[in-house]
Amino acid sequence: MVIIVEIVVIGSGSGGNATYIKGVSATIFIDAGITLKQVKNKLSENGIDNPKIDALVITHEHTDHTKCMQAIINHYKMPYYINEKSFFSLGSEIFSNIKNLEHTFINPFEKIKINDMELEFVPLSHDARECLGIIIKEYDKKIVYIADTGYVDMEYRTILSGADCYLFEANYDPSMEMESNRPQNLKNRVLGDRGHLSNEDSAVNLSYLITDKTKNIIFIHRSRDCNTLEILKETVFNVFDAYSIDTSNIEFDYAEQFIQTRTIEV
Repeated sequence: MVIIVEIVVIGSGSGGNATYIKGVSATIFIDAGITLKQVKNKLSENGIDNPKIDALVITHEHTDHTKCMQAIINHYKMPYYINEKSFFSLGSEIFSNIKNLEHTFINPFEKIKINDMELEFVPLSHDARECLGIIIKEYDKKIVYIADTGYVDMEYRTILSGADCYLFEANYDPSMEMESNRPQNLKNRVLGDRGHLSNEDSAVNLSYLITDKTKNIIFIHRSRDCNTLEILKETVFNVFDAYSIDTSNIEFDYAEQFIQTRTIEV
C-alpha cells in the first residue's frame, strides 16, 4: 500500500496559525488561530470540502494558535488535545468557551494514538507555559512540526531526525529584526532563547536532521516585518551549502500568513 499524507498550511505567522494534515487513518488540525470561514474557504480552494477531522492539537496557549478554537471544534465536531498548563493559561474568553468541550491533556515526550496515527510531543523553548513540537508517524511516514521556539535542544536530534517532511519555523532575519522599529523588549523577546528561530537557526538545525528519507521541507511562521522570502531562501541555501547538504531531492514550500500552501503530498 502506498501511503500518502496530505498537508495544507492554512495560515502561518503572528496573525494566526492552522495546519491541516490528512493521513490514511486520521486527519488532524494543528492549532486554531485562523477563523472558521478562512479555514473552510482556503481548504475548499485546494479542493478539500467538508473534511472529517478527527482531532485538533494545540501547540500552546498564545492567541495566534487558539483564538478560533471554539468555532472550529464545534463545526468539525472533534475533540482537542492540549497541555494542561496551556489549557489553564488560555485567555478567559477562550477558556470559558472551550473548557467543557471534549479534550485530552498531553505532555512532553508522551505518545498518543489517533486511529493508526501516532503523535509524540517534544518540549520547545518559548515564552508560553508549555510549548510543544509534534512528531507524527503513520505507517512508514514521519512528519515533524517545530515552531515557536528560541532553540531546538540537541538532545532531541535522534527523535527528530529522518522525517519525510519537516514543518520548521524560520521566523526572522537578525539584521532586519535589529534594524526594525519594533520596541526593544519585543526584539529581545524574539531574539532570546524563548523566542523564535531565525532563518539561519532553522537551516542549521535542519542540517543535522534531514536524511535521504527527507523529501519535503515547509518553512513556517515567517515574520512579515522582519523577514522576506528572498532572504529566507538565500540564507537557508547558503547554510545547506556550507554543511554540504544535498537538497536536489527535496521540495521546498514557504508558508504565508494569508495564503494557504498547495496541498503537499508526502
